[in-house]
Amino acid sequence: AEQAPSGARRWRERQRSEVRAAILAAARELVNQHGAAGLTMRAVAEAVGYSPGALYEYFRSKGELLEALYFEGSEGLNTRTAQVLAEAGPDASLLHRMRLAARAYRAYAHEHPDLYRLIFSVTNPREGQLPELEESSFGALVGLLREASARGDVQVDDPLHTAAGLWAFVHGFVMLELTGRLPGQPP
Repeated sequence: AEQAPSGARRWRERQRSEVRAAILAAARELVNQHGAAGLTMRAVAEAVGYSPGALYEYFRSKGELLEALYFEGSEGLNTRTAQVLAEAGPDASLLHRMRLAARAYRAYAHEHPDLYRLIFSVTNPREGQLPELEESSFGALVGLLREASARGDVQVDDPLHTAAGLWAFVHGFVMLELTGRLPGQPP
C-alpha cells in the first residue's frame, strides 16, 4: 500500500506549485508588456526574486515557459466557449449559439489579452499536445455548423471552411479592437 505524503512533502509540493504559479504570472505580465519576443528568463527571475538559474528547476527553457502560457491560454479560451454553449443547450438556435460563442471569445480576449495574443503568436507548441478539434473553440463552431446543416437549419457545403471564415471574422475584429485599430475607436 502506498503511504500518504508526509506533511513536509505536501508543504514542498505546495511551495513548488506556488513558485510555479508566480513564475507564470510574471511571465504573463512580461508578455503583456513586451510581447513573446520580449520575454527572458532573466526578466522573469528578477520579477519573482529568484536567480535565473533557479527558474530552470521549474522550466527547462524560455520555450517551455511560453508553451505553458500557450496551453493555459488556449485551454481557458476553449473552456469558456464550451461553457457558454453548454449553458445555451442544444435546443438554442444556431444564430444564438454562434453569438454566445463569439461573445465568449471576445470576452476572454479582453479579460486575458496577454494570453490571447500569446496563443496566436507562439509558433511551435510541442506536437501531440494541441487540443483535439472537437475540444477547441474552433471545433465547437465546426460542430455547430455540422449539427445545423444535418438538421436542415442552414445549408453549408463545407462546415470546416465556413467555420474558418466565421472564426477569421471574429478573430480579426477582436485583434483590431485589442490593438485600438477599429475605426472610431478612441486612441
